[in-house]
Amino acid sequence: MTSAAREPSVLGGALGPSTDVATTDPAPSDVLPAGFRLHVDGTGFAIAIPEDWTVSKDGSITDFLEPDGDRFLRIDQTQTPLSDPVADWESQETDVSTRLGGYSRIRIEPVSYRDYNAADWEFTWQADRGAVHVLNRNTITGPDRAYALYWSTPEGQWEDSLDLFETFVGTFRPAA
Repeated sequence: MTSAAREPSVLGGALGPSTDVATTDPAPSDVLPAGFRLHVDGTGFAIAIPEDWTVSKDGSITDFLEPDGDRFLRIDQTQTPLSDPVADWESQETDVSTRLGGYSRIRIEPVSYRDYNAADWEFTWQADRGAVHVLNRNTITGPDRAYALYWSTPEGQWEDSLDLFETFVGTFRPAA
């Protein structure tokens, strides 16, 4: 079982398959960063991911997994988003906090992310493999589409991993 398989799912809905595209074309937001490839999901979103990371798909959830590591990005999506991403995260917190041992909220707050209605939920929890630090960005991209970009790292790698999360959110493009 991968580390990602032990993490909570956040938004529901079954959607289609995905593909990876090795390309030198620009990423959705800018030039594709060195060492990254463009992943174009079958549901329409696109994102730059490290070249050596693997992709796993389960319904509406797409996991991007670091080889031989415990860092991963999970993108979940729904076609029936709630209108308030902060209230959405707060409504899910009780369930998640009971499922994740040692859960500790750092923050749930609105964030400025392009022109989208978005909120970050940052927390830590204690997994069998050690302390885990999570940043989960709820991004409402339209009346019938929202994404959760769930970034999970071992606590000891959190600070060194923030640039990678910024690359993910900087290159992410929702389905048209």
